[in-house]
Amino acid sequence: MTFALDLSRRLETHQAFRSDFDRLQAEAAFATLPHTIESRRGGMDRQDVLRLMYCAGVFAQTDDETLRALAQAISLGALLIGRDDIPVDASLRLLTDLGNFPALTYAEARHEPVATIRQALRAAISREVNGIDVGSERIALTDFQKRAWDRLGQDTALAISAPTSAGKSFLVIEHLCRTAERSAIFRAVYVAPTRALLWEVYASIQRRLNDEVGIRVSTVPTIDPAAPERQIFVLTQERLQVLLAVSTIDFDLVIVDEAQNFSDGARGMILQECLEQAIARRADTRLVLLAPGAEGFETVADSIGLKGLKASVSLLPSVIQNRILVSRAAEPRTLSLRLLTALGSTSLGVVQSHRGFDHPASRLAAVALELGRTGGSLVYATGPKDAETVALQLHQDCRDSGDKVLEDLAQFIEKHIHPRYALSPPWSGVA
Repeated sequence: MTFALDLSRRLETHQAFRSDFDRLQAEAAFATLPHTIESRRGGMDRQDVLRLMYCAGVFAQTDDETLRALAQAISLGALLIGRDDIPVDASLRLLTDLGNFPALTYAEARHEPVATIRQALRAAISREVNGIDVGSERIALTDFQKRAWDRLGQDTALAISAPTSAGKSFLVIEHLCRTAERSAIFRAVYVAPTRALLWEVYASIQRRLNDEVGIRVSTVPTIDPAAPERQIFVLTQERLQVLLAVSTIDFDLVIVDEAQNFSDGARGMILQECLEQAIARRADTRLVLLAPGAEGFETVADSIGLKGLKASVSLLPSVIQNRILVSRAAEPRTLSLRLLTALGSTSLGVVQSHRGFDHPASRLAAVALELGRTGGSLVYATGPKDAETVALQLHQDCRDSGDKVLEDLAQFIEKHIHPRYALSPPWSGVA
C-alpha cells in the first residue's frame, strides 16, 4: 500500500471529512437548483473547503477510482458553489490530474480570467499526452478513454465498462472507422439493441466517414450484390441473426453495445447465438463489448467460446448527477429534499408550494410540475395506464402554455389518426 493510499483511507473514514464532503455536495447541488428551494443549513467556512481540497489532492494521487471519484466531486463542487475566497486554480489542477478534460474545458471557459499560466501550461501538456487526431481536430481523451483506446488496437477481445457518458461509443466508432479507412478488405458489424440506438450509431458512422468512397454502411441485413471490399453493418441482434442465416459472411470486427443485454431473456439468447456463429466462422474475429458498469464479462466470453477476453473498466463518472430524494414534509404543501452523495445522504432544503402533495395518486405529477416545469423533464411511470394518468394530470396544469407545436400535433392527430385519440383535441386544450 502506497503512502498516498494509506493516508487517503484515513482521511476518507474520518467523520469530519464525511460531514464536510456532504455539506459541500449539498451546497453545490443547491447552486444548480431553482431558487424556490429554501435551504435550512448554513454555508461552509473557507477553511472547511480548503481542507476538502487538500484531501482531494491526496485522493487524486492514488489509483483507486472510488477515491478519485471523491476528488472529482470535491473539485467540481468547489467550482459550483462559486466562492470568491476559494482558489479556482486548485480545482482546475485537480481536474487536470484526474484526466477529466471535458469537465476541465467547461470549467476553464467559465473561469478563464482566473486560471494561472502555470495551470494553463500543465493542462496543455496533459491534453497533448492524452490527445488523438480526429479529422482535422485534436481531441483530448480522458484517462479512462486513453487506456481503452490503447487497448483497442492490441486486444483480440476487449470489454469496455464505464458509467454512462464516459465516451465508450465515441472510442469504438472512431476505432471502427479508422480501421475501415486503412484496410483494403474489411467487414464489421456494430450490434445495437434498439432501433433508436441503431440509427444514432449509423448517423455517427456516416458523419465520421463523410461519404468516403468504397465503404458501405448499412442497417439492412443483406449482402450488396456489388460486393464492396469494405462493409460496416449496424444491426440489432435480430437483424444480425437474419444476415448470418442468409449469407456466409464473416467479420474482422464485432462490436456489441449495451452488452449487459446478454441477460435479457430471449433477446440475450439471440445475441449469444449470433456471436457464437461469428466467432465459429472466423477464429481471428475481434470482439468489443460495451456496457455501463457491468461485470461478469469473463462468463460471457466462456459461454460463446471466446478465450483471452481483457477488460478496461472505469467507475469514475464523467458528469455530475444530483440524485435527490423528494418526500412530503410535515408542514402542509411542503416538500423535503435530501441529496444522495457518494458517502450517504444529507438534507438539501424544502420547497413550499401552492400545490398539495397529500394524495398519492397525483403526487408524482405535482412534484414534477413543482421541480421540473422550468426545463425539459422526463417523468417515468410504471406502465401505459399510469403514464396516461400522469400525463393528464400534467396537462391540467399546463393547458394554458400556448405551445403552438403541441397544438399543431394535436390537430394532426385528430385529423389523421382518430378524433377521440387521447392526444387529440379537446385533450390538448385546442378549440
